[in-house]
Amino acid sequence: MASYQPPPPDSAASSNNGTIVLVLGILGLVFCQFLAPVAWIMGNNTLKTMDQMGGGDPSARSQVNIGRICGIIGTVVLVLGILAAILVPTLMVGIARSLPGQGQPMPNPGNNPGPVAPAPTTPGPSAPVPDAPTTPGSGAPAPDAQTPPAQPGGM
Repeated sequence: MASYQPPPPDSAASSNNGTIVLVLGILGLVFCQFLAPVAWIMGNNTLKTMDQMGGGDPSARSQVNIGRICGIIGTVVLVLGILAAILVPTLMVGIARSLPGQGQPMPNPGNNPGPVAPAPTTPGPSAPVPDAPTTPGSGAPAPDAQTPPAQPGGM
């Protein structure tokens, strides 16, 4: 019969690290991207330790690799998100400042002499005439002070 050989003493530690790296990698990819670089670094360190100890458990090694890859992807997503959070508002402010009328004078194209003075605000002939005042009690229009009263039997 073949004798049973127990795994090396650090195999259990690398198996636990494999699970931790896998969980951190998945959490860093899905929920909290700040955990992704931690999974990436822990995965690299655990793989180095496994290589120094002679390979380690293949299932633990695959867990470490999967967690490390998830950490790499999550780190890339984190960096892209940080860049987008910085660049998008900066570009929007730059575009808004370049639009005419946003704190900058409008360009003066061609032979335009420049700004034009506003039109006078005094009422002219096209202005609406206010309602004529009425004589109290009669409802008829009051005689205009500038127009002489009509002569009875006149022309």
